[in-house]
Amino acid sequence: MHSTVNSLLPSLEAFGLWGYWVVGLLVFGEALVLTSVFAPGTAVVILAGALTAKGVYDFGDMVWFVAIGTILGSEASFRIGSGAENLFSASRRVLSASNLARGQRFLERFGGVTIVVAHFLGPLRPIMPVVAGMSGMDRHRFWLWNLIGGSTYAVSLLGVGYFFGTALGFATSP
Repeated sequence: MHSTVNSLLPSLEAFGLWGYWVVGLLVFGEALVLTSVFAPGTAVVILAGALTAKGVYDFGDMVWFVAIGTILGSEASFRIGSGAENLFSASRRVLSASNLARGQRFLERFGGVTIVVAHFLGPLRPIMPVVAGMSGMDRHRFWLWNLIGGSTYAVSLLGVGYFFGTALGFATSP
């Protein structure tokens, strides 16, 4: 694994200062319901954390790009959900009215904590904001929980990458 990650790091380093934007856009794409399948945001954030350990990027600056990317992606998904209630019907298998009701009950039971936790669970990251929008969750309440979740996600995953980058010796690699 060490050699595989070491071979990926130079290609990510090649982006230079644009790397901040690349990471932010990939995280945005992963949090957006329409593009989440195609954007490897979490893996890129962990690798970006390893690059911060290596001194390529500044940890604080990278936190901003990751947090803003995931927060804006979730906000866009929430807005999509606010106008997408009519996509669900009894005749559909995945987009069924019963699945919508199940998601709404889950959101009512666990509230904003669901929005925070969803940032850390790949498949739920883009879905829960949509459900929150469709269930009529207050926009300001969503924004607060999204801000907490996105910020926590950014610091935590970059920290994990930084830790592994340091522990596996990326910081001292030439």
